[in-house]
Amino acid sequence: MGLSKGPRRKRSRDLEQRYRQLIEDINDGYILVDMQEGKAIFANTRCAELFGYRPEEMIGQLIDKFLTPESMKEIAELWQGVLSGAAAPERLEAKGLNKEGIEIPVEFSIKLAPHEGEHTYAVLVRDITERKRAEETLKQSEEKYRYLIEGINDGYVVLRRDRIIFANKRSAEMMGTPLEEIIGESFFKLVAPESLETLEQIYEASMRGETPKEKVELSLYKPDGTKTYIELVFRDIIYEGKPAVSAIIRDITERKQAEEEILKHTKQLEALYSVASVASQTLDLGELLDRALYKVQEVMELDAGLIYLFIPKAEEVVLKAHRGISEELAREIAGIKLQHQEIERAIQSEEPTVSAESIFNEAGAALFMGLQEREGFRSYTAVPLWAKGVLHGVMAIASYSEREFTPEDIGLLQALGNQIAVAIENASLYRDIKDKAERLAVTAKLTRIIVSSLDIEEVFDTFASEVKRLVDFDRASIAVVEGDRLRFIAVSSAMETELAIGTTVPLQESATAWVVENKTHNIETDFAQEARFSIDETLFKEGLRSAIRLPLFSKGEVFGTFNLMSRHPNAYGERELEILEELAGQIATAIQNDRLYQESEQRKDELEGAYDQLMSSARALDRGKRDLEDAYLSMARTLVLTLEARDPYTRGHSERVAQFSRQTAIEMGLSREEMRTLETAARLHDLGKIGIPDAILLKAGPITPSERAEIQLHPTRAVELLRFLGFMDGVLPIVEGHHERYNGGGYPDGIKGELTPLGARILAVADAYDAMTSTRPYRPPMTSDEVIGVLRKGAGTQWDPKVVEAFLRTFGK
Repeated sequence: MGLSKGPRRKRSRDLEQRYRQLIEDINDGYILVDMQEGKAIFANTRCAELFGYRPEEMIGQLIDKFLTPESMKEIAELWQGVLSGAAAPERLEAKGLNKEGIEIPVEFSIKLAPHEGEHTYAVLVRDITERKRAEETLKQSEEKYRYLIEGINDGYVVLRRDRIIFANKRSAEMMGTPLEEIIGESFFKLVAPESLETLEQIYEASMRGETPKEKVELSLYKPDGTKTYIELVFRDIIYEGKPAVSAIIRDITERKQAEEEILKHTKQLEALYSVASVASQTLDLGELLDRALYKVQEVMELDAGLIYLFIPKAEEVVLKAHRGISEELAREIAGIKLQHQEIERAIQSEEPTVSAESIFNEAGAALFMGLQEREGFRSYTAVPLWAKGVLHGVMAIASYSEREFTPEDIGLLQALGNQIAVAIENASLYRDIKDKAERLAVTAKLTRIIVSSLDIEEVFDTFASEVKRLVDFDRASIAVVEGDRLRFIAVSSAMETELAIGTTVPLQESATAWVVENKTHNIETDFAQEARFSIDETLFKEGLRSAIRLPLFSKGEVFGTFNLMSRHPNAYGERELEILEELAGQIATAIQNDRLYQESEQRKDELEGAYDQLMSSARALDRGKRDLEDAYLSMARTLVLTLEARDPYTRGHSERVAQFSRQTAIEMGLSREEMRTLETAARLHDLGKIGIPDAILLKAGPITPSERAEIQLHPTRAVELLRFLGFMDGVLPIVEGHHERYNGGGYPDGIKGELTPLGARILAVADAYDAMTSTRPYRPPMTSDEVIGVLRKGAGTQWDPKVVEAFLRTFGK
């Protein structure tokens, strides 16, 4: 049963209506174009809005109006191709023109579509403005990305599987290969063989979807053979729309070289530390050298080593430690004599290593080279042992294998040698210090012996036996000058001799005459070779071969000699001279003290006689007592003035100190009697210096410890002299304590703080002020302001702070 014409039309209209509704609902523009005239015969609302028209305004318009000429031309050419049988593109980008003439990026999709029996184009039009903006943004981002990648100092590559699909210029520079040759190349071909295993592990992990999270270090060789170390950081990325792996490459060659250098230095430091540890554990030279050589042999993996010490005086090198050689050979090369020119050459050499021929004579070198011939060593070198500019010896090393000692080996060996040399020096210093300590102990004992009696003859044998602990001798004597004769006042000898105690000989026939004239020591090395003085011929006949004579000084002049003789030639040198010079000073002081004591005893008898005479004539009168006291004080004062007359630098010192002390006492409120006692003490405080030899008292340069000890006895000696005067009880503590310090660091008793009498503390400040403001042979005077600064600084340590303040207040008054 057929449908009527009416219902068919109604259905057609319904379909048309649905079609148009569908066209209106789509998000893209839709336009029908007449193929013959190229005019729009339909446009949906979205298309009209896209081009800025109403739909009815677009009907009948040529399609050219909605496209730029360039785009219209491209579409026309493309469509002609389609009409000729070419495949139509699914989409086509073009530039549209809206009603205002503004270009709009659009995307076309053109299909043939019959419309009411006519051939038409159905064109879907999509606004791609946002997409184009995104693409432009992406393009700019990619350009910035590429600019950034090219600008960084690191290399950057993109890998897909093992192939390089992108690389920046810096990565090409690192690999030493042109950029165009890298692209497409397998990364495996660029890596050094030793790094292939690491790279394969990374590749296998990548195949499993694992990207290394940590930095990876590899090495590669450039075409010129140069080795480069690189560090890579991998990342998973999307490159050109597909998965890939990026790698940031950093050249770490300098760092690796630095690490290798550090490792090398660490090895050296460990070796040095090992040797230093050995050196710190012992100061026994033999043990030290043996253990140090063992460490050198261990660290440098050597088969043998020797250490020779250089003995300039004996003109030889002596084997002190050895390892890896036979004892027979060690005995043969234990000591090798040198010639003077060889010693000079060894000392002046600045080479890092030495050869046997460079330091030994021909015979010594031949012996030394026996290492190679007899022991089978094939490699050998040696380094000098220097410390602080002193050549201590040579360290030789050897190996059974053919071994080339590199500059690094030599550098390490030198460093170890220097460390051993320092250890040798320290051990030698320890030995010297120990020797000096023993010498000081003996010297102190000798000092006690020599001052224990005023009779030098009485203690000389004991004294001489202690001297023998320091310096060997067969005869010791003390001779003093008496006019044109020389008298022996003390002799210690197990030999029979014509020159016994009390013997006198003509001064001009003795070496003492030469010492007196030249004011220095005399050393005779061998009487058998030359006897310069008549007395030496006598000594030679008695079996003596060498001698040393030390001058004994008093007030800068030689009054005698201290003499040692030996049966052996060349018995005395610099070491013996150093020891004996100090002892000679002690002997001279003891003799002078003996003389001064005799003079003091005589003076004491005279003073006591005068005192008895005065007392007998003035017993009933108190005035007579005071006159007598004044007489004694005058005598004591006369002695002080006589003492000061010996030294032009201290003339008037006691009187000035008395005046300063009185002013300070007034300021501190002392009584009249206390001030009188203090002034008396001030005038007599240096009386004890009367027994100190001029050679010490007037010495212009630094004084020795023994000379200082002598000077520090003067407060005690002054008290001993003044104690004979019974009315000096108040004066004695002040005189005795004027060199004590507030902090207990003074002398003679080290009394601290206010345990020292106030008068002594006042006298200490006044005495110090006058001493510092006066000229001395060893320095110019200080200004008053400088001295005040010193006093303020020393208040509380050297001086009583209350006394210092009182003393300084007197300046303002």
